[in-house]
Amino acid sequence: MPRVLRRRRPLPHDLQRVYEAFLACAAHVDLAQRAMIRCVPSSPRSAALPLAVGAETVRVSLAAAGDAMAAWRHPSVEDAWNACAAALAETLAGLDAAVARAAATDELEVALTAVQDLLDPLHTFVDAEAAFNALR
Repeated sequence: MPRVLRRRRPLPHDLQRVYEAFLACAAHVDLAQRAMIRCVPSSPRSAALPLAVGAETVRVSLAAAGDAMAAWRHPSVEDAWNACAAALAETLAGLDAAVARAAATDELEVALTAVQDLLDPLHTFVDAEAAFNALR
């Protein structure tokens, strides 16, 4: 049976640039998340990114995301925008505590939990993309 590929409907014209600005902002968030995740070794023998490097990458990347937020603010996605703005602030506010918690343990599970707890609020960017997709 042949597969039928469906093309997604495009966003309304006035939202196309807004969505592109969102994607640029979300790329900064993705970089921050990847850096912090790389700080937790996947096994006792694997090399991890130093926590200080990961934390600095998070700070710089989320600051860049914060700078990019205004470009995608639009009434159609205002709730998602507000949630993302709050998530950036929450993550930056909790960064030092999460790094300290991860650094204070040799237990991979504890370090991973500290990083996951730190990054959880940033899931709102996935929700924001879903909000854009719902407007198609």
